[in-house]
Amino acid sequence: MNTETARRFRRLGTLTIFAVYFVILVGGIVRASGSGMGCPDWPTCFGQLIPPTSEAELPENYHEIYSVGYANTDFNVVKTWTEYLNRLTGVTIGFLIFLTLWASRVYLKTDKAVFYLSLSVFLLVGFQGWLGSVVVKTHLHPLMITAHMLLALFIVALLIYAIARSQNDSLQQIDISQLPNHFKTVLTVAMGLTLAQVAMGTQVREAVDLISVQQK
Repeated sequence: MNTETARRFRRLGTLTIFAVYFVILVGGIVRASGSGMGCPDWPTCFGQLIPPTSEAELPENYHEIYSVGYANTDFNVVKTWTEYLNRLTGVTIGFLIFLTLWASRVYLKTDKAVFYLSLSVFLLVGFQGWLGSVVVKTHLHPLMITAHMLLALFIVALLIYAIARSQNDSLQQIDISQLPNHFKTVLTVAMGLTLAQVAMGTQVREAVDLISVQQK
C-alpha cells in the first residue's frame, strides 16, 4: 500500500470528522437562536440561491407564500443568514466526504471495509441533506430534528471507525490487557446514555419553543 496515500486518507478523514462536529455545533446555534426557519424553503432561501439581506428584496406577499404551517414568517436577516451558513457548511461537508471516499480507494486491495465504510458515510450524508429538507418542509417537527441530529452522530461514528480501522496494524500492537473487564460495558452504557440525552435534549428544546409561543 502507498503509505502517503493512506496518510492522506487519514488526514482527510480526520479533517472531515472535525468538520462534521463543527456543522453539528452550527446546527445547535441555529436551533438555539430560533433560526431553523430563517430560510422557509429548501434548497433555495426565500426562493433565491443567495438569500436577501433586507425585506425590501422580497415580494410584498411573501408572508402568504411562506406562512403555511409556520406562524412567524417575518424576515430576520440574522436568522436567515445563520440558517444559510448552516446549509453552506453542510455542502462543504459533502465535498470533504467525497474526497475522503476517493482517498479510501487505496484500501480496496488490503481492507475493503474501510472503503465501504467511507462509501456508506458518503451515501448517508446525501440522505442527511434530504432529511434536512424534510425538517424544513415539516416546519421543524421535533421527531425530524431528533432524527437529523442522531444521524449526524452516526455519521461521525462511522467516520471514526473507518479511520481507526485504517490503522488496524498499529492499533493491534496496543496492549489493552490492563483495562478493567467491565470497561467495554461501561463504555457501551455511556454511549447509550449520551444518545438518549441528545434525543431528549432536542425534545426539551422543542417544548421550550412551544411554551414561548403560548406565552406571546
